Amino acid sequence: MESFMGVKEFVHAWNLERASQWEILAVLGGITVVLLILALRDHQARRLTVRAQCALARRDFQILCRERGLAREETELMRAYGRQFGDEILPGLVASNFTFDQFVRHTLKQAEASQIPRLTAVLSNTRSRLGFRPPPRGITLSSTRELAPGQILYLVFSADRFIECMVREVDEIRLRILVEGRVPRTIPLAPGAEVRLHFNRTNDARYTGTGLIRRVEAEDDGIFLTLDHADQLRREQRRQDFRVEQNRSVALWVVPDLEAEDLAPLDVLNHQAPERVTLDDLSGGGASIILRRELPVRQKVYLRLDPTGCYGLPVVGGTVVRSSRRTGLSCWAVSVRFDDLRPSERQKLVRHVFMQEREIARAG
Repeated sequence: MESFMGVKEFVHAWNLERASQWEILAVLGGITVVLLILALRDHQARRLTVRAQCALARRDFQILCRERGLAREETELMRAYGRQFGDEILPGLVASNFTFDQFVRHTLKQAEASQIPRLTAVLSNTRSRLGFRPPPRGITLSSTRELAPGQILYLVFSADRFIECMVREVDEIRLRILVEGRVPRTIPLAPGAEVRLHFNRTNDARYTGTGLIRRVEAEDDGIFLTLDHADQLRREQRRQDFRVEQNRSVALWVVPDLEAEDLAPLDVLNHQAPERVTLDDLSGGGASIILRRELPVRQKVYLRLDPTGCYGLPVVGGTVVRSSRRTGLSCWAVSVRFDDLRPSERQKLVRHVFMQEREIARAG
């Protein structure tokens, strides 16, 4: 009972002494002002932090650009990209291959058609100075500086004289290549000779350019050539629209899996009836064929590439490396890698492919 009376007295005293509406509003207003001040201080602190980070990023970017010897136009392109997406990404453009590739794609996508050749050349030089790997598929090459070791090149001396080479070393000034196979006596490999360069970039295009032989060296591994870079490559045709062969029938033998290691080539060819399949694409190292069934990866096969004897091509053994079903069609595209080709066989294939490419280019 006494406790109940105490509560009533407290409530009665509260009602007598309660604050007015103006006092309540004043208190709420004061709290709001304090919260706003704290929020503004926090925002200002974050803004100053971001500004300091951007200033530090710009300073680091300038230092990296000076160290790499980038030209003013190259740094201005990167600064414009940084202003659009934030200056904090600037150091990454010089230090990260992935970030630089994104920058190149965006720059070329936003550029006008008339600006693309010049921008491509500028960005190509920038990539070379930064020491980044060659551009990803879809970005046009403008110089042999962007080639990766292992790329196959054809050095063309006349309409029917050429040699196949492989890129071994690439630096800012020179391109060092290894001659594959035998060099015909009619081909002049001498310092000072100007040659045309042809090469296919997988899933991209066929490129051509001109280079100058600076040095010829005969070593234990073969003949090495040192060339000046070709800085005005021409992208002649999109690779996805280009095939060396189309709709030509060839013969296929599939080696039985359990006896793949024991059967000699003649046993397979003499005791099995071949399938007729379509040769879709052909290179010096493999082929793509179209057939009505799927073949497993690592399946051993033999291909008679020239059933009619028109081209003088050999029967080759190979291994299936990829098999995929054609969309909407009841057939499979099978990629075959040729195994253990003799130098003479490979030379026949390379010459055939090269001459076919030239005929297609003339017809186009």
